[in-house]
Amino acid sequence: YVIGKTGSGKSSFMKTLYADLPLKQGTGQVVDFNLKTLKEKDIPFLRRKLGIVFQDFKLLPDRNVNNNLRFVLKATGW
Repeated sequence: YVIGKTGSGKSSFMKTLYADLPLKQGTGQVVDFNLKTLKEKDIPFLRRKLGIVFQDFKLLPDRNVNNNLRFVLKATGW
């Protein structure tokens, strides 16, 4: 869990961990990926090693839950 007041940087912190925002200063390493030197082509590989549950779930509205899961599993090679 990440908790804190509104505007304290929770979302920015999380987005930096999964490379949605660049790490601008300092150092950071997540599941053996260096966030400072991470190349764009390596971002999908980083994200495949992370388990993130988003508040809006990122479901495709034209599919039911089962078909959403099938889509993700097929897309990730499972």
